This record gives sequence, structure tokens and C-alpha cells, in this order.
Amino acid sequence: MRPNTWWHQKLPPVLGVFYATAYRSETALVDLMIPLLALLGSLAVGAAFVSLINDYTDRADDHAAGKANRLDDLSPSVALLLVATTITAGLGFLWQFSDRPWLAATYLAAWVVFMLYSLPPIRLKARGLAGVLADATGAHLLPTLLALQLVWPPAMLIADPLWTGTVLTWSLAYGLRGILSHQLLDLANDRAVALGTFAVRFGELRIRRVVRGLLFPIEFTALIVIAIQVGIAAGLLPLTLYAFFILAKTERFEQHPILVAPAPRSVIVLGEYYELFLPLAVLMAAVVAHYADVWVLAAHGLLFWRCYARLVHDLIRLPRFILG
Repeated sequence: MRPNTWWHQKLPPVLGVFYATAYRSETALVDLMIPLLALLGSLAVGAAFVSLINDYTDRADDHAAGKANRLDDLSPSVALLLVATTITAGLGFLWQFSDRPWLAATYLAAWVVFMLYSLPPIRLKARGLAGVLADATGAHLLPTLLALQLVWPPAMLIADPLWTGTVLTWSLAYGLRGILSHQLLDLANDRAVALGTFAVRFGELRIRRVVRGLLFPIEFTALIVIAIQVGIAAGLLPLTLYAFFILAKTERFEQHPILVAPAPRSVIVLGEYYELFLPLAVLMAAVVAHYADVWVLAAHGLLFWRCYARLVHDLIRLPRFILG
């Protein structure tokens, strides 16, 4: 499940897009339970497959850099069984989507992109810009497009071009910022084994400038447009609350907000908003519009209870710091 690198970080923003798209179309989420379960299951299977092949193809580099690899504790037969299981399940979801060609193509494309990202001889991971584009596309852009399509009517290729274009722009920009941050975190190890990632080729200083001058402005502008389209209660208000929250954490817990480059006691800007505030705010607005959606809100809380427990813990501590 890799909860610290995938489940808690990459899935909630995609689910938030699903919730927000349904909310804007005035569709009750309980009426979309089958598409929602299909989204959750298909992404979980795909992410498991990606984790397995990425860890497998990284073994030599990880060992050369003295870095632990998650497959070290698995026997080859167990690893092969896990790969076969994920592929079988993925083919099952692909068959389920087969009556909607564009939906099936989007799901298949995510798998193909990550195979190209990890597997030699292509191995885009070691090919600079192509690697970061592949990761952002496979981990963010295509799953977000899948979420949009699962809300749209089956016969419709693209619904609401403004919403679709804004959401996909935001998703790609945030995905690029995420993979660049990850590559900077692994920069020393990747340099030690001469792995040609974008971070190794261009360096931390250039990446900081690109993110600060281009990627983050695009991401934030798209986010504001998304928040405006979702509305005050589900979009602008939670964004404002998050701004106060991150400022308070920075001041009281001595944490440092960062855009991309990892640092001690740092927190990535907007990360908790995408993972916690946005999905929760949209779900609460959906419950007001459709009372039965409370079941979806409860299920989301159970799936990500650890993240929300951490949020509650921080919120409880903040008044004590402020008053003290």
C-alpha cells in the first residue's frame, strides 16, 4: 500500500476531483457509488503494480547507493505472485471499462506510462525531463482524467471544457512539483549511482527557480479558478482556512513551508490542503446538498482516518501554543 508515499498523498486529491465534479453537476455521490468504487479499486491496483515494478527495477541502484529496497524482504516467488495478481486485477478493471473506449484508454495509458518510466531499456526515470513528465502524467494527470470521466455521462467525451482544462492543468503542475520534490530528496543517492534523473542533470538551484517562477504560479492560478468554480463553501472558504492553518503551524511548530526542495522540519505548501481540506470541504458541501452523501463522508474518513487524526491533533495543539 505504501501509505506514506501513495495512499495518503496521491489518492485524496484524485478523490477530491471526483467529489468536486459530482458536486458541481449537482449529482449525489451515493448515486455514483459504483464509479467511485471502480476509481478507488482501479487506482489501488495500478499503484500496487507501479510500486512493484519500480522497486524491482531500482534494486541495483538502491543497493549501489546503500539504500533499502522494499523487495529485499520478499522472495522472488512472492513478488512474482503479487505482480501477476495486480496485472490480473488491472485487466479486470480494463474489461469493466471496455464499453467506454476513452475511459479504458485512459486507464491503460497510466499503466503503460509507468512501465515506460521504470522498465529498461527505455526507463524514462533516467532520462531527465521525460522522466518527470512521465511520473506526473501517470501518477496525477491520467488518474485525474479517469476520475473526471467516471463522473461524466458515458456518451460524453469531455464535459464542461473550462472545468476539465483547469483541473488537468492543476493536476499536471502539482504532479511535476511532487516528482521534482521526490527527486531532490533522492538527489544524493541518484548522484552516487549516476542515475540521470532531471534533478541530477539540472541541479537543485535550477529546479527551485523553475518551480518558483513557472510551475507553482500555474498550479496556484489553476487552483484559484477551481475554487471559484466549486464555490465559496466548498472552494474558497477551505482554502482560506488552510492558509491560516499553515501560517499557524509555521509560527507555532517552527515548521518551514517549502515549494519543492526538502528541508528539515519542512511541510510542502498546499500538500495538506489537497490531501485533507479539499476532499473534506467538498464532501461536507455535498452532504448539505444531498443528505445521503453522509455515508460517503464517513467512508472517506475511515479510509484516511490517520491523516485526519493528525490534523485533529495539530488543531488541538494550536490553541495551547497560541494562548501559551
